[in-house]
Amino acid sequence: MPHAIALQLDNPVINLSKDDGSTRYVLNIEQGEIIVDITLGAASFETLVRQGQAMIPSPNTTLTTAELETIRRQSAWPLKRLDDRGWQMLLREVSCNSLLTMLWYMKDVELAKTVMRNMSQRAAALLTEDLSAKFQGRDPDLALAADAENGHQALAEILSVFQCLVDQGQLPEFSS
Repeated sequence: MPHAIALQLDNPVINLSKDDGSTRYVLNIEQGEIIVDITLGAASFETLVRQGQAMIPSPNTTLTTAELETIRRQSAWPLKRLDDRGWQMLLREVSCNSLLTMLWYMKDVELAKTVMRNMSQRAAALLTEDLSAKFQGRDPDLALAADAENGHQALAEILSVFQCLVDQGQLPEFSS
């Protein structure tokens, strides 16, 4: 059962360190008597870094919508490293609508091929038809902001399921 903790800290001291001899990272946050240590595996740490980079664009440039969406898509890197067995487990856990929306949003033919390779031929054919019917060739970088946000949310949902599988030890290659 998930637990939510919300802290409002004004000027915390933040330190990041790597455990000696392991692939675990410790994020230490301190303010006054409040001390929080968060231990992250390599995959979670890399996701955090990539998301942080996406949120802090260079102050000298203004990114286009397409560039911003490309940065947001980088959080999907674990999905691109997933093997067929991992995809088969993940596909059992995600909704068809989220999968459909995520594939449209990602604009990644190789990722779509990998997903469809791990489905039955009939399911892959239906997914292809649904992609064509629902999105009719629309580019997510040129879509309405709400549609692009739906794509980002679908990706986040699938990554959340992925992380649950990692946490349960079902994807040992991503556990540390």
